Amino acid sequence: MYILDKRKVHEQILNHLDDKFITIKTDIHIETIETAIDVNFISVTHQHKEIYVGKILDA
Repeated sequence: MYILDKRKVHEQILNHLDDKFITIKTDIHIETIETAIDVNFISVTHQHKEIYVGKILDA
């Protein structure tokens, strides 16, 4: 069994994002997350009802 340091995991993820293609927004409250694992698809709805969608790609 492993215990992950949540802060360290998030730091590593943020450090590996390509800022040419990804914009990080802070102070956003996410209301819902919809996923379709079979097609690696995800959508997120925040408190202002805006929906962001994306596809998860294998590295």
